[in-house]
Amino acid sequence: MLTPYLDDHAATLAGTAALLGRMRSAARHAAIRDLLGEIADEVEDDRRAVDGRMRELGAAPSRAKQALAAAAERLGRLKPNGSLFRETPLTAIAELEWLMLGLYSSGALWRGLEVVASPSPGDAAARGERAERRLAQLDEHRRARLAAAGSRAPNLG
Repeated sequence: MLTPYLDDHAATLAGTAALLGRMRSAARHAAIRDLLGEIADEVEDDRRAVDGRMRELGAAPSRAKQALAAAAERLGRLKPNGSLFRETPLTAIAELEWLMLGLYSSGALWRGLEVVASPSPGDAAARGERAERRLAQLDEHRRARLAAAGSRAPNLG
């Protein structure tokens, strides 16, 4: 029963890694590029840990699910935003929020493994706490971006 849970989270981590790769190369995230790099390293570490846990259980992550998650991240770029060729002032904020969803899921995975896995990975609690710290850092940056966007666009609300 644990392998489908891990496999779904492995796919979420793959999508999160794809988003991080794009965000790190975007000029709109220059102020937090180092932070994004650290988070990308941690997401890759989490992916290896999930893959290892699945191997311990005699399973392998679904590469098809992971490819679909990465493709979904790419397709998410095609959403209508009121402009065909330009980003909106809120593009960076939306990307931060998507990243936060991925990190929330990662934290939930590690917190969940503390409860359902027997024995749970020894570092599950530390990984869960790390995800929570990163979420707080990203939320601080997101709020600053929202405040800046709000001051430029009074009709934001």
